Amino acid sequence: MSQQSSIARRPDFVPEDWLRCTRGFSFTSPPPAELRADRHLESANPWEQLLCVTLQAQAGDFRHADRLVRLAMSESDSHLRDSAITVFGLCAPSIQLTRMGDVFHHPDYDTRLEAYAAACLTGSLAVAELLAEQRTQVRGYERERVMDHLNSMLEPEDSEPVLIDSPLPDAAFVATVREMTQALRKLYGDQPAIFHGEPLTVEKLAAAIASLCAQDEPEQYGGIIAQLLSLIEAMTGVPYAGCLDDDCDPVLPAISHTLNSLRQSGLLAGLQPGRRYFFGHLIP
Repeated sequence: MSQQSSIARRPDFVPEDWLRCTRGFSFTSPPPAELRADRHLESANPWEQLLCVTLQAQAGDFRHADRLVRLAMSESDSHLRDSAITVFGLCAPSIQLTRMGDVFHHPDYDTRLEAYAAACLTGSLAVAELLAEQRTQVRGYERERVMDHLNSMLEPEDSEPVLIDSPLPDAAFVATVREMTQALRKLYGDQPAIFHGEPLTVEKLAAAIASLCAQDEPEQYGGIIAQLLSLIEAMTGVPYAGCLDDDCDPVLPAISHTLNSLRQSGLLAGLQPGRRYFFGHLIP
């Protein structure tokens, strides 16, 4: 075990960059199968609690996803907090997703930024509305990040952005976001998974990555590519370790290989547009 604090000990198979830009969900070695057992939810080591919930969800068991919010709110280990927020955003059942709003009020600035990024990964219109409300509470770069993530959730990529750097007063901004979410509900139902104003699909994520990699300076888009790859990995279980270097710059041959392998795998045929999946399992 790697000592992180008197209680939180990151297991050796969990790398230092786990769920960071360069790594995703890949471990350095397979985790013990018994770590999925419910008894680890009560472990004195919060890393074991996080990993138990994660491994259960990867097997299609989402019963305990909401425990991750408590870990994000209570633990002092920033890597543990960030990982809990990310996993929650990617695997929590729709009925639990608005609990992401609890983490928007975390006292730590960087933790709040992680929560805004994780909110974008949820595809949830209800979470988008909470994120719009959060804009009224923050200023400076934090406010900019809120608007950027709302753009990624709600605005089509080929449209003139309304939400990025919006000069609208807070109340008008919140009203604009609610108009967008209501319009999307009328088009796609009450609980669609939305990304850039359309039902979320892995095909569109892969096409967006390919387009960014074809730009003259793809390294400028490393952060966006990492976000898209993390969504693809979460939905399909196809790892992306090696697709970004230590500076989070795209490694084009590795990305091309990963996307081609995904297309040839047959995994995409079973994924419905606008539905959330975690490692191939439909999230309720």
